[in-house]
This record gives sequence, structure tokens and C-alpha cells, in this order.
Amino acid sequence: MLTLGLPLFSRADAYQEALASYRAGSYLEALVAVQNALSREQGNDSYHLLHAKVLAELRQYGDAEKSRRAMASRSARISSQVCAILMMDSD
Repeated sequence: MLTLGLPLFSRADAYQEALASYRAGSYLEALVAVQNALSREQGNDSYHLLHAKVLAELRQYGDAEKSRRAMASRSARISSQVCAILMMDSD
């Protein structure tokens, strides 16, 4: 994980900082901020999606794909859990 000694933000602040940096084309700053957000909340798909986008912009395609797959795997587990709950409610 890349760190540049930047101050730690809250999850939401780190994500907003990452998003602003990404939109400004400051991909290394965005990477640090989104990794900070992810370190505090691994289960947030928005964070993983931005992480994958930043990594792709930095041409770190393998890592971008890993982040995308992690997000897809979590989403699939959540969907199956929701389906199971809905089926239990229908009984």
C-alpha cells in the first residue's frame, strides 16, 4: 500500500478527497486517500470502485482487476444473502 505521509481523514472525508483528486487527475493523491478510506471500511463498494478506477489510471491493471473482483464477490454474497432472507420471509 502506498502512503505519502498525508494526514488521516475520516472515511467519508478520505473518500471525498479521493474523488476530488481523481477528478482533478491527481491519481497518486487519490490512491492514498481511497486506500485510507478502504483501511477503515473494507466493505464499501463505492470505495473499491474508485480504488479500481484510480489503479487503472495509474496503469496498475492487475491490482485494479483485483479490487474490482473483490467488489463483485462481496456484491454477489450480499445478493445471495438478501435472496435467502426474502425467501425466508415468504414462507
